[in-house]
Parts: sequence; C-alpha cells; structure tokens
Amino acid sequence: MARLDVRSRLEWWKSRRHVSGVIILTLFAAFIAMAAWAGPRQSRYDNTDFVEPHHFSLTSEQPKSLHELSWWSEDLAEQLYTPLATELGPGDAVPMYVVSDNGDGQVQWTQKLSNSPEIAELRKHDSGAESRPVTTMRWVTNTARLLSIFTFIIIVVADPPRRGNRWYWFWMMGIPLGLGVAWFAWTEKIRDPEQQKYRKHGTDGFFTLIGLYIAVQVGFGLLGGL
Repeated sequence: MARLDVRSRLEWWKSRRHVSGVIILTLFAAFIAMAAWAGPRQSRYDNTDFVEPHHFSLTSEQPKSLHELSWWSEDLAEQLYTPLATELGPGDAVPMYVVSDNGDGQVQWTQKLSNSPEIAELRKHDSGAESRPVTTMRWVTNTARLLSIFTFIIIVVADPPRRGNRWYWFWMMGIPLGLGVAWFAWTEKIRDPEQQKYRKHGTDGFFTLIGLYIAVQVGFGLLGGL
C-alpha cells in the first residue's frame, strides 16, 4: 500500500501540468508576500525626520496600492517618481509625496506642500538616480511580470484548459492582485478536473473580470489596501 502511495505521488509530480501549477502558485505566493511587505503605504509619522538621504523619491501623485494598479505592469514602481505636470510660481504650493525606504524593504510615503522647508531640504539630496523605494518596488513588479509571462505561455502553449477556453483565462489574468492566475493554477493545473461539456468563453471571462475587479476595489478599499 505504501509503495502504491509513493508511486502515485511520483506520477503526480511527473505530470507537466501539475508541475506548472506548482510553479505558478509558488510565484504567486512570492509576489503577494513581497507586495504585502513592501507596500507602498502611508507613514504613521507626519514628518520627514525618518527619511534617510538618498533613500527617497518625490512624486506629485499619491502612491497607489497594488490592488488599484495593473498587477503585472511597472506602474507600482514608476508611480513613485512622477514629476509635476506644470511649472509652479514663487507663491504656489501643491501637495508632494515623500516616498522612502530606510532599508527594511517597506516603502512609506508622507504628504508635504511643495514649498515646505522639508521638501526644500530633501531636494538638496535628490541626485536624480533611481532611489531605494523605486528599486524595492521593482523587485515586486519583476516577480509579477515573471508570473504573468509564465502563466500566459502555459495558457497559450499547454493543453487546452478544461473549465474555460484560453480567451476566458486571458481575461481572468486581469483580476487585481493576480488572483485570476492563482485560480487558473489551482483549477486547471493542480486539480484534475474532468473535461467540461461547456467550457466558459471569453465573454464569461470578461464579465467575471469586471465583477471581481469592482469587488476587489471595494473590499480592499475598505480594508485600506493589501
């Protein structure tokens, strides 16, 4: 009996379908863990004393959480150094956001007016090079990009999915936080579903994406982000 159990486990791991599912879920878990730790999130402090020189960036737009952005794109990192859209006069003041990572891998931001002494002091240390918070978020986005590319290849090249066609899963990849990718790996690769008589089509995936997108935005908005 034990030999049969070991043999069945070996057969499970020999299946390329199962292994691809494990890889996708592993990448997804790494991506979510990194994003949950890194942020970005608003600092508990209203001053910039915690900001170390050369470990910050200035942006004119409030940094968004991961659930508000396309999870596979560079937006999570690139939003941290958005320049002002217009030139300001001597007496003008607009909100600016100081984004920092002091070495713990957690990206935080605090809001200041563009003509404040804190912003003026930070500008003296702004070298123009890519800052640590941007580099931190690139680790998150690079993991997400690897996850999305690998999943897309599996959807296109591997055997036809059983619960939905390729167009269905293409739309499901757009669900925030990569949740659709995880669902694809679990239902199509990890489990052993029977071939469905009616497979879901692209239209099903599109409307499912819209519904879940709204649900995720509302849910995580109430929770304050990831």
